[in-house]
Amino acid sequence: MRLIVYSTFTNAAGPRLLGIIGALNGKKPYECYTTIEALIKRLRQPVGADAVAILCPSSNDELNRLLAIRPLLRDVRIILILPDGRAKTISEGHALRPRFVSYADGDFRDVAAVVQKMAGLDSPAAGGSAW
Repeated sequence: MRLIVYSTFTNAAGPRLLGIIGALNGKKPYECYTTIEALIKRLRQPVGADAVAILCPSSNDELNRLLAIRPLLRDVRIILILPDGRAKTISEGHALRPRFVSYADGDFRDVAAVVQKMAGLDSPAAGGSAW
């Protein structure tokens, strides 16, 4: 599985998210992008059928910028971490068609569990090599 993470430097949730991903991931690399432009550049290249993107916008404006690049995300499984739990934010976030939604004020254990499940890391048959 190819893991692509998007979170800006100004996002307070970013370091916590990367800590969880790093602990899950061990020595296997993941791709981290801190600007929409860098993410766009990456998504214009082949990502593979097993790609998962964890998108963690720091604001509703940033979420709207991600919505603008929705066509580039159509073949990528998305885990979306919303900046707040307001009904409008949730509704807009669902336009990205995420497989899972969480919130920036959480501890991201739910995100870690979903990534493990998507990678097959919780399956004895996977042997921990799915990532």
